[in-house]
Amino acid sequence: MSHQTLGSGKKPPSKVVFIGNIPYDFTEPQLLEIFREAGPVINLRLIFDKDTNKPRGYGFCTYQGDFINL
Repeated sequence: MSHQTLGSGKKPPSKVVFIGNIPYDFTEPQLLEIFREAGPVINLRLIFDKDTNKPRGYGFCTYQGDFINL
């Protein structure tokens, strides 16, 4: 298996982590601050109920790189 370089035109490796039991009153900026302690965040996606538009208490955080500092 060969290593990819950033100059190759391909995206750098990333990891998607499921985040559960998120308090309903937490804001996205608060969560980003917390998740950035583990590593560089590429994307944060919180899941909302499609009918009520209220948070469902879980989401997904995408980290840059092959690993995160947990």
